Amino acid sequence: MKYTGLYYSVQATVWRLLIAAAQRREIQIFATTHSWDCVAAFQEALLEDNYAASGQLIRLEKQGDKIRKVPYSADDLAIAIREGIEVR
Repeated sequence: MKYTGLYYSVQATVWRLLIAAAQRREIQIFATTHSWDCVAAFQEALLEDNYAASGQLIRLEKQGDKIRKVPYSADDLAIAIREGIEVR
């Protein structure tokens, strides 16, 4: 079995490229992950390049029979990353 992925140190750069490309093309990107490194890199890219208004993390939680969304702004996500709050 062959696995592929991005090394954690390049993930913020990849997010920056994706966000910039999405802004140029006026499109949205929807990504899913269970990777803490990927979430942290996303947050880093949002804040470092002043893309804070361009993205957010949305956590999905099950509440009974329903699914509820919990949005995290770039600032909220920065706090969660810094404090180690689980957002995945």
